[in-house]
Amino acid sequence: MALKRTLNNPHSGMHEWLWQRISALVLLFILPTTLFILIAIRDGLIPYTLFQQAEMPTGTLYTPWLSIILSLAILAFMIHGAIGIKAITDDYLHTPMRRRLASTFLLITTVAITLLLLSIVWQIGV
Repeated sequence: MALKRTLNNPHSGMHEWLWQRISALVLLFILPTTLFILIAIRDGLIPYTLFQQAEMPTGTLYTPWLSIILSLAILAFMIHGAIGIKAITDDYLHTPMRRRLASTFLLITTVAITLLLLSIVWQIGV
């Protein structure tokens, strides 16, 4: 009997497929936008002072909206990468125990790296 592929079936892979596509679309928009902003600042097309706040040290790029853009990029990268690596481990690890161990390790490292990067972007003490 063939496995029915719907969003209600937890083993169909449709959730992963959908999140992979959503994260790809977010990255497709955010990456060029972020690169344009950073290159424009470097080349002097956008004034550097636009991204500084008075209480921040010199050389620090920080505004809330820039932090939001970078946070979305980090989340999209991590979701996209984790789903991709999970698909690879599911394809090449054949025993359920190895898959479970790999999935657990992937989840822990993804959450840890995401929290670290977000704390850096939002300048929260680590």
